[in-house]
Amino acid sequence: AIDLMERSLKIQEKTSTYAALVTMYARMGDLESAEKIENNGIYFCRRQKGVWAEITMASMRADILEARGKFKEAERHRRHTRRLASTMKSQVPSWYLELASRLAYNLERQNELIEAELEWRSILKEIIGLAGRESGMTGAVLGHMGITLQKQGRLEEAEKLIVAGLGIKAQSGLSADSYSMGGARMFHGNVLADQHKFFKAMQAFDLARAGLLNNHYLYEKIFARNPTLVLSLIKSDRLKEAFTVISAAHAVYQNNYGNQHYVTAEMRSLRSLAYVKMNKLKPAIEDFLEATPILLNQNMSGENDFSTRQRLKIILENHIDLLGRSAGGPLEQMLNHDAAVEAFRLADAIRDQAVQSALGASGARASIEDPQLKDLVRKEQNAQHQISALQAILI
Repeated sequence: AIDLMERSLKIQEKTSTYAALVTMYARMGDLESAEKIENNGIYFCRRQKGVWAEITMASMRADILEARGKFKEAERHRRHTRRLASTMKSQVPSWYLELASRLAYNLERQNELIEAELEWRSILKEIIGLAGRESGMTGAVLGHMGITLQKQGRLEEAEKLIVAGLGIKAQSGLSADSYSMGGARMFHGNVLADQHKFFKAMQAFDLARAGLLNNHYLYEKIFARNPTLVLSLIKSDRLKEAFTVISAAHAVYQNNYGNQHYVTAEMRSLRSLAYVKMNKLKPAIEDFLEATPILLNQNMSGENDFSTRQRLKIILENHIDLLGRSAGGPLEQMLNHDAAVEAFRLADAIRDQAVQSALGASGARASIEDPQLKDLVRKEQNAQHQISALQAILI
């Protein structure tokens, strides 16, 4: 896509081409190229003048800030682009809705989920008025709203929205092997698994895989390493498939991230659960003892993701059961661990996680009266976003 856009730019300069190139380079983590294109684009836009030139400049800046994890700074530019585009809504409604969607994404990344939900509701109303209830765009926005509700833990509402969105996408003729349809079906599986409906979740995951038979690369590259899929395979007693996925995913994560990264440790913990199902307690405890300290380091997980917290809770609860089975026996002595001490530590971790989840990032700020301390909490949260984004670029 970048190659095509670069060639297009040589034929004819357009503000939209500059904006698209900055978006692509930023998503790839090539910020040096993104900023070079941005500088050239700003020079071109200033010569063009007008609303669209101003929108393009603000949009390019927001893309680069978000790639660096500076979502709060980017939000100002996102709101500016939406405000400017609203004056042109009747002429190019789809572009206005795209810019409004980018603001909603930005708010999600900041974990400002109520604000993001309100944005999606506004976008949905606009799209229904523009394209009708049965359009593919309506189905897509319903899916995005479902993601926002899932992140809030409103799982039944999220499931209803994603099912409605899937139905509309199918009726609109969207290909089963597309990224959009495959992603929606995988997300449906995630929401079902978050409700502990693991057999139903596997039906959704199997449907996604069947739909992507003609696009196997996309499935393996984007969807196959989904840890919620792995957990659902284990809980559905499909252990052979689970080990196949775990083996492939762990090798990729170990190579790309190293043994101390959260996702590598999580895959080892899931392998531990699979070993327990097979009654192979020694390798189960070995994996558990290696992976758990990494999982309990809250800074490693980066994002305050509902599914991640749900999986961690299930992993820790299962490991407490495993420790109970090994307590006072030869395994405890062989592996040199105190099962009771470990079990109490995990129970404390589950309790702390529940409190942290209930409080939430915005709740933490709201509960602080000291303005300097509140500002410090916000800065710490922003720093975590930047760490996650920069780690992604580095990888």
